[in-house]
Amino acid sequence: MADPVSLAASIIAILQLTSSVVQYITDVSGGQEERLSLRNEISSAYGPLRMLHDRILEDQKRLSTSDGDDAKHSWLSSVMDLGAAKGPLEQYAEVLKALQKENERFMNSSKTDRKKIIAMGKSLAWPFKKNEIERYMRIVERQRSMFLLALQNDNLSLALAIKEDTSLIPKMASDLADVADVVGKMYLSDNEAEDRAIVNWLSPLNFFPTHDDIIKRREPGTGQWFLTSPTYRAWANGEDETLWCPGIPGAGKTMLMSIVVEHLRNQFDVDRKIGVACVYCNYKDQLEQTTANILAGLWRQLVHGKDTMSDDVKALYRKHADRDTRPSLDNVTEVLAKEIRRHKKVYVIVDALDECSETSRLELIEKIQKMQPTLRLLVSSRQYDSIARQFEGNPRLEIKASTNDVRAYVAGRITKGSRLERHVIKDPTLVKDIEKVVVGNAQEMFLLAQLHMDSLQSKGTPRAVRKTLETLPKDINSTYDEAMQRIGDQGDDDKQVAEQILQWISFAVRPLSLDELQETLAVEADTEKLDPDNFLDLELLTSVCCGLVIVDEKSRTIRLVHLSTQEYFKSSRSIKFPAAQEDISRTCLTYLSFDVFADGPCLDERTVISRIQKHQLFAYAAENWGEHARGAPEKVLEDQILEFLSEDEILSSSVQAMHFHAGKNWYAGESNRFAKEVTGLQVAAHFGLYHIVSKLLENGASVLQHDSLGATALHAAAEGGHKDVAQLLLENGAQIDAQDSSGYTALHRATQTGSRPVVLLLLENGATISTGVDGRTALHFAAEFGNEVIATALLRNGADVTLKSDVISTSEHQNKFLGGRTPLHWAAATGSKALVRLLLQSGADVNAVNVTNRTPLQEAIMLNRISVVKVLLEHGASVSMKDHVGWTPLHEAAIKAAPVVAGLLLDHGAEVDATNMIPTTDLREKLGEEDRRGGWTPLHIAIRHSRYDVYEVLKNRHADVHRRDAFGLTPLHLAVKFHGGWGLGSVQIIRSLLDEGADIILKIFDRQETALHMAARQGRVDCILCLLERGADIGATNKSGKTALQVAEASGKAEATKVLSEYRSLS
Repeated sequence: MADPVSLAASIIAILQLTSSVVQYITDVSGGQEERLSLRNEISSAYGPLRMLHDRILEDQKRLSTSDGDDAKHSWLSSVMDLGAAKGPLEQYAEVLKALQKENERFMNSSKTDRKKIIAMGKSLAWPFKKNEIERYMRIVERQRSMFLLALQNDNLSLALAIKEDTSLIPKMASDLADVADVVGKMYLSDNEAEDRAIVNWLSPLNFFPTHDDIIKRREPGTGQWFLTSPTYRAWANGEDETLWCPGIPGAGKTMLMSIVVEHLRNQFDVDRKIGVACVYCNYKDQLEQTTANILAGLWRQLVHGKDTMSDDVKALYRKHADRDTRPSLDNVTEVLAKEIRRHKKVYVIVDALDECSETSRLELIEKIQKMQPTLRLLVSSRQYDSIARQFEGNPRLEIKASTNDVRAYVAGRITKGSRLERHVIKDPTLVKDIEKVVVGNAQEMFLLAQLHMDSLQSKGTPRAVRKTLETLPKDINSTYDEAMQRIGDQGDDDKQVAEQILQWISFAVRPLSLDELQETLAVEADTEKLDPDNFLDLELLTSVCCGLVIVDEKSRTIRLVHLSTQEYFKSSRSIKFPAAQEDISRTCLTYLSFDVFADGPCLDERTVISRIQKHQLFAYAAENWGEHARGAPEKVLEDQILEFLSEDEILSSSVQAMHFHAGKNWYAGESNRFAKEVTGLQVAAHFGLYHIVSKLLENGASVLQHDSLGATALHAAAEGGHKDVAQLLLENGAQIDAQDSSGYTALHRATQTGSRPVVLLLLENGATISTGVDGRTALHFAAEFGNEVIATALLRNGADVTLKSDVISTSEHQNKFLGGRTPLHWAAATGSKALVRLLLQSGADVNAVNVTNRTPLQEAIMLNRISVVKVLLEHGASVSMKDHVGWTPLHEAAIKAAPVVAGLLLDHGAEVDATNMIPTTDLREKLGEEDRRGGWTPLHIAIRHSRYDVYEVLKNRHADVHRRDAFGLTPLHLAVKFHGGWGLGSVQIIRSLLDEGADIILKIFDRQETALHMAARQGRVDCILCLLERGADIGATNKSGKTALQVAEASGKAEATKVLSEYRSLS
């Protein structure tokens, strides 16, 4: 410690910290005995420290006015040792700081996090274990005794005690580190749990296991022709941004794409700035493989293995978690685009694009290509004209099964198949014969080779193998016919099982797991439970199908071996399986009627999850029995369906599984989101079972009856988009404007699900369009979901474009985005230019404000809807209006939007140096980190996010690089303090700011620190070198009298300390 005054100041700081820590220990719960003992021990040190402080100042004053007092001077000299590096005061302060840090972690976390921690139980409020507190107690007791020795003028004892104490510093430091580590791990675990929840919420699709399933079937050495081709190399090396790889069915496109993915991942494994992500499209997964889900699946791969989740993704999660909603396509696109911009280069491989729906594939490629040039896109597909048009002008490399690869595959199958291997051992010449025929027949199709090898694998003798080689078909459909013939030649039992499997796989709404299929085949008519003795062996499920099915081992799903197999059965399934839909629906209804479900719906999430996981077919049967029954089957199964719908408890169990499993986000309260008491008429209407609904009405079912959440059969029909059923219900007296317990009408439901026919039907029948849910009318919902067609119909029927949603929450975050919104706010956020024009032409106020004074322009900018921004500006949107914290549209653009948006706003008169307000104390507590900061210009915002592209736009429009915010931070300070983000990095901005004349020695208000101090505190060696190079004063001191070097040392930034120390030695 330099002098007595500084020592006294340090004690004052410790006293202030003591008060805060004592209050914290008093307020929390848990660890009662040791916690209170520690509080008492710290409190008892307060008095001696206060007296010590006063005594030091008194003696310092006497010494300064006297000729010298040896006794007094001797006491003061000994006391000064208390403030030595790693001495008693510093050790005591470290204990307090460790305790205070725990308090600050909690208080500085977001409101959502604090609520979560509190909800987890009081034990988290006091995370320290008894032995950890005992370590703190030893340190506090020891230091308090030294403070008392100092007050007693016992210089000798004090000196000895200090000497002994400093010898224990390594042990004490270890103790402190251990406790700090415990706290850190607790929060790390908490953060990791949230990160996992965010990943699973944002990305329902996980392509990692799919890739692993495919690549492990690769024969070593295959695919090299593709990796060494000049066309592929030009793409991989960056000469071409997009490469299209068409191929005939069965050419091995999927395997080849997996080889590319594996090759790239191995090549760039050590470079975290280069990402590799893949998509494996599957015709059976079209319902789940939406554009949004696929893009989220790409994002999931790019963030895999990263230490922390980005703030923007966390903010999106928390926004939707509060509302129990999913992110929109635009939300996901923006999240992925930001993640891609954090990389130097990203390779995206999309396999089997043709297996996506046509709408999805057009949309998907358009979204991905907008993220180029950072992104490199490789796509495989069949040779469809519509896909060829998408990639017109891009390089293409046709995929064919190379002879060498097919030969390697055949050789591998021979050695892996025990039967064939025994045959070739007996007759080695058989190897060449197999290779000659199979490779020759393959005709550039891997699939043919695979199916032929499956056929040969089943033969019992070398003679049978040779005979089969003579008759192997040379085209794919004939090969499938041959496989079906082999199935028919099996014993009756195996034949029946194989046909059941193929029927279920061909007609199932989604891929089935092995366990689901096993239970399916065990269901017997007119039974009340499954008989475990009726379960088929899992291996038998694939072996009896003669190579036509395949199992994904990671996901344990069973599917047809190829899309061409599905097409083969689709073209003839009505002939091969004429009663499939009827059989599947009957099996599902029998299963759902088992006694085990007769207790009714579960009361909580834990038991719902347990029920679904214990009964494998339960979820599929509940979700899809009606899909299979719709049409002709419902007439055949009328009696069984009516009986099922009349069993209240069994029906409610089924409906709970249907909704709960479909949601897939299992959390506290989930089971209460859906009605536990439902009517048979509602369920029939939900599935669009017109014949069954008619029978129920004939039998006296009431169209006015509702479930436990107030929804009627008309709500169900409208939500499902079943116009014929909705018409039937209306003809039988259904109340068209009936509201459920949340206020939704049938019109709201039909609008949300985008069913135009039902919306038009309801409007024709006089549905009220002004009824709102929390102030949101059907027009709000049409705008939210970007449905221009439905919005047009609503407007023609008199919908009011000026109505605003209600303020339904005390949450500042929810109010910012939801409260007081007009349909135009929703449409602007959705990004539908046509819908925005429609609303404006219909009288919408272009400058309407929500409850936090945000305009539609700010909503469009926030989500980077460039085309919508242009439309709004054309219609007179204000570029100067500020929201409740003073953000202008230009501030918004500096955070997330493309730089062209900032340019558009400036062209329309936006003030380049507009500042936001300094919020009041009450408001600050409700705001996020950025909203709390006052005096920020758009330049501050752009730099805070390392948006060099936007920074350049603002700089070129003469933004003030010297402007201080409310805390005295200039753009230069922010460039040092915040780094990373979506731009090219803060060092580039720092150099540019200095070129523009930014003051390198200017100090912020509170700590009186220069930009060099801030760089040192964060260990930013790149910034330190840049600042020193441009003349930063290494000797400048902050409010505490510390230089940048001392700040780096105190912050434990070894590399920064080394750089500053070396620089100082040279100057």
